[in-house]
Amino acid sequence: MVDFQALEKQKTEADRQKLLVSQPGEMQALQRQLAAKGLLASGAMLKQVLAVCQETITKQGKSIANEYQWAVTHSLFASQSWVERLVADGPLILSPLYNAATAQVIKATQIAGMTSVAERLLSDLAQTCSVIEADVALALRSAIAEKHRGIIFSLLRLILKPFTGDRP
Repeated sequence: MVDFQALEKQKTEADRQKLLVSQPGEMQALQRQLAAKGLLASGAMLKQVLAVCQETITKQGKSIANEYQWAVTHSLFASQSWVERLVADGPLILSPLYNAATAQVIKATQIAGMTSVAERLLSDLAQTCSVIEADVALALRSAIAEKHRGIIFSLLRLILKPFTGDRP
């Protein structure tokens, strides 16, 4: 199990690094596009920056959920406590991305000259992060529950096989 956990953690961290590296470029491209339209110092820019940051966090959350679900379903000895450790890893993996997104939002509010809305935007970003963390936790807990359910049904079929007359 530890090998699965380490492997999946490496994969999700690699995904996070790609997102961290690409995010500043996306922001610069967005700012150039908005500057060409005369919208650089506007609420529209802030809305789009927030959307890009939220999308980045959402992508990372999906990556975490997918990779860790794979580990849960393929591990022979997956347990609820192991899944809870994976659930606890989710926020730790998301944290650097959330911090980078926070910095991007603050920078955007400064560029737009609208620092007064920073708190509201950061609240929206934090809420997105919380939702993603909850989604990851639910996906992992569901994966282990499904795995346990499948094992129980398989065992029941095996135990009841002599009584039901089923042939292999």
